[in-house]
Amino acid sequence: MKSFLKLFLRKFIVLVMVSVFTSTASRAATPIDRVVAIAGNEVVTQSQLDRIIKSREDIGEPVKNAEERWEILRQLIEEQLVFQEAERKGIQVTDEDLEFALKDIETRNQFPSREALKKAVASDYLSWDQYLKNLKNQLMALKLLSREVNATVSLSEETVQSYYRAHPEIFGLPDRVKLKQILLSMPADVSTDTEKEIKEKAEKIYIEAQSGTDFIQLVREYSQGREKVQDGDLGFFKRGDLTPKIDELIFTLKEGEITPPVQTPLGMHIFKVEVHEIGRMRPFESVRQKIKERLIAEETSNLRAKWINDLWKRSFIEIR
Repeated sequence: MKSFLKLFLRKFIVLVMVSVFTSTASRAATPIDRVVAIAGNEVVTQSQLDRIIKSREDIGEPVKNAEERWEILRQLIEEQLVFQEAERKGIQVTDEDLEFALKDIETRNQFPSREALKKAVASDYLSWDQYLKNLKNQLMALKLLSREVNATVSLSEETVQSYYRAHPEIFGLPDRVKLKQILLSMPADVSTDTEKEIKEKAEKIYIEAQSGTDFIQLVREYSQGREKVQDGDLGFFKRGDLTPKIDELIFTLKEGEITPPVQTPLGMHIFKVEVHEIGRMRPFESVRQKIKERLIAEETSNLRAKWINDLWKRSFIEIR
């Protein structure tokens, strides 16, 4: 049976993609390297900062300003603080944990073998030993956050139901109509006399439809739209799908009612509302799991931010 850690890693392993393309903090010493920050008992160096900036450039996301540069430095400091907190609290990463993470990285990045992953790491100018150390640190951080933050998240059924009731704009189904139409085409360069004739013809068809003549019969006899072969069937439309003029007209009609002729760049339209469905809420059970996942993610994010903020407050940090 998979351990809790394996299930946790499978869900959050994306956070440890220090693998190839977005390598994060490296503690490898360089002969001459400027210290840009001190985080607890570790330093953050210029080469670490430059490495991430270079990685961003390589994937087409260059750092554009001082604010983005500071955000990268902040993340490096945060990582160091979390790593140290994990060490202080005795968080352990086993060889089995490390191997599970490596295999997951290989699968997600479609590396056919361990050697392929090693070559990719080397191409990123990172030693394999340092890569494993970074990955192990990330796994320690994930374990710590799981224990300190994720395990404290609780969610009642009432909270889930309250969210559902409070957000009809998310979980509601919109009003929609199913339409048939008769279309009399009108070329853009039509003469005034011809335009008048087409409009008069549309008005006569409308009167005939209102008098009780079968609408499908009228479609087959007069319509010039492509949907004529489907007896004028246009399918379903929700509010906003049609032009404002048609939308406003259509959604005031009941099932079976017909619009007066409406002019558009295509010509003269006569619509019949076949079905008019009034919007309703999706069944709670069909969205319950999605609501839970959303609320848990929000709560986890809030608790993590608070935990990190508290960690910053009680740690020694110096920016140079």
